Amino acid sequence: MLTRVNAATGVAYRDDPTIFAWELINEPRVQGDASGDVLQAWIEDVAAHAKSLDRKHLLTVGSEGFYNGITDPTRAALHNPSAGAERLGGDYTRNFFAPALDFACVHMWVDLWLSCDEACKLAFADTWIVSHLNASRAAFDKPVLLEEFGKWKPLRVRDDFFRRALEASTPPTSPVASHAAGSMFWHIDPTDYPYNEDGFSVQARGEAATADIVRGAAERAAAASEGPAANPPSGRSRRPPRPSEPPPTPPTTPTGDGASSPPGASPPSRDASESPVYRSPSSHGSGSSAPGEIPNQYRFDEAVPDVSDAPSRRGEGEKGKRGG
Repeated sequence: MLTRVNAATGVAYRDDPTIFAWELINEPRVQGDASGDVLQAWIEDVAAHAKSLDRKHLLTVGSEGFYNGITDPTRAALHNPSAGAERLGGDYTRNFFAPALDFACVHMWVDLWLSCDEACKLAFADTWIVSHLNASRAAFDKPVLLEEFGKWKPLRVRDDFFRRALEASTPPTSPVASHAAGSMFWHIDPTDYPYNEDGFSVQARGEAATADIVRGAAERAAAASEGPAANPPSGRSRRPPRPSEPPPTPPTTPTGDGASSPPGASPPSRDASESPVYRSPSSHGSGSSAPGEIPNQYRFDEAVPDVSDAPSRRGEGEKGKRGG
């Protein structure tokens, strides 16, 4: 892909100034790997190769942002959308230490991940976004892009969610504006677009309130970018935490990992003994219009076995494997 020449323009993709950035892979998972080592090794290898071919464009992973229970047990327990997410191979706190990666990314699919009411989903969105911004500021020190998010209708529910998500992820309104790189919602379509199987279509001409929310966030961010940033990310990763070390404690200003929750919001349970947080669309709480059956790849399986075989993560040798 990087070396391919665009047949219409004659420009190689790696030389194309209209391309903002590359991601390595969309939402990678390694089912049952609690260590995170398999994906980590792949990220470091492929990211270095991509940078060897293209140093003109920014690079990220494309991952959802799940916390690993060994590297970052506190955030994994408090912020992952389900007990079981820590065994899907991701390791947000460690993945983005890879020096070839320029910025971090996070995805957020509350209607697919959670079985709770809309106030709960808003509260999760606040803490999910802010915890990742704080993790970056405290650890690898790179900008964080909310790379994918969406919300099912009705419009009032979706608009409330978009407003909150954009405020949390975009400067200058973000509680951690120094590391908030913005957000991208999924997906904008023409009016009466017929293919909306996932239920996340935004048809801006007929849904003016949603368009106004997005436009307002973009205009505020553009205005803020004209002034000096407060403590911008250096882009230079700090040393990754070793397994024996506690996770870094985020600074207490301007906010902690948990932004204030709306009145009456009940965060989803993190009890590993419970059944999966994932439910069918019909039980996603009042206010969400589900399009149909959710694809299997979005399910969290509580029965996922821990098949990791990574002694370096448990202090049993293979020193230096983590690069720290």
